[in-house]
Amino acid sequence: MPSSCSAVKRLPDASHPALEPAIHPMASDRLYAASPVGSRSRAHAAWRAQAIVNGARGPGQPMERHYAQPSRVGAAREDAHEMTDPRFDFGLYAMPEASRLARVPRRTLANWVQGYRYPSGARTVRARPVIHPTSGGALSFTNLMEALILAGYRRQGVSMQRVRKALDYAARHINEEHILASKRLLTDGKELFWEFQQRSKDEEGDLVVLVSGQKVFPEAVMGYLREMEWGRDRGATRWWPGSVPGQGAVVVDPRRAFGAPVIARTGIRTEDLFARFSAGEPLSEVADDYGLTHAQIEAAIRLECRFLEPERLAA
Repeated sequence: MPSSCSAVKRLPDASHPALEPAIHPMASDRLYAASPVGSRSRAHAAWRAQAIVNGARGPGQPMERHYAQPSRVGAAREDAHEMTDPRFDFGLYAMPEASRLARVPRRTLANWVQGYRYPSGARTVRARPVIHPTSGGALSFTNLMEALILAGYRRQGVSMQRVRKALDYAARHINEEHILASKRLLTDGKELFWEFQQRSKDEEGDLVVLVSGQKVFPEAVMGYLREMEWGRDRGATRWWPGSVPGQGAVVVDPRRAFGAPVIARTGIRTEDLFARFSAGEPLSEVADDYGLTHAQIEAAIRLECRFLEPERLAA
């Protein structure tokens, strides 16, 4: 794998414009089945099978579901028969895959999901989980978005204990079950984080900073928020890694390819494209087989190389 990513340096620089792929009919499903990475670990196979049982179609096809109305973010279900929402209700990401996409060490992500113990003076304190999966330990799309924001704060040098306290403070004032994956984080959440920060000035790490007199999130956090596409209920619906929503070559959509990164407007997984590139196949051949442009293939390869280089973050 390292040699494959080293080869990326030979690719021409490419931005992520909105591209119109000329995808061959049924190419996504056919090529996925033939892909060298079409089969994964037993854990991955298990959650894919579960997603199929829960109503998903084949790779590259959207799930036969629609988002629930009214707002699901922060609201308890009113009806046991409420329509399933793929953003919340499917455990799409086993821990290794979620760790890869969020670019954090697996142990760090496990601490965020399961909690952990640490010494404090003469006693041992248990840190509570900050991410709460809804399906047997596997993370949902919404959980993954929460992990991205937490990763941004850790890269900013803010301790997870401080983030937990800020989340607890916000939870006492607004009813948002997944505030880190809600557009309300940019409004009410930002103000509440600022209030908490002002009340705890003795602690290190800025949750919100002032830029030209305006309250903003640190760039490590804001960078991820800019990449999220929001739904009518203000919850994150899709993630466009490295791009403005709707203008990138790659998207993460819980309704397509079981939430794996895919070429926009197709179900073609970037991981499959990268596997063929890693095997030494020419870009032109891969592009022809999938009915994609060179720019789309290059965007997929660059993204997969980025996922292969997780930053070393403390829990």
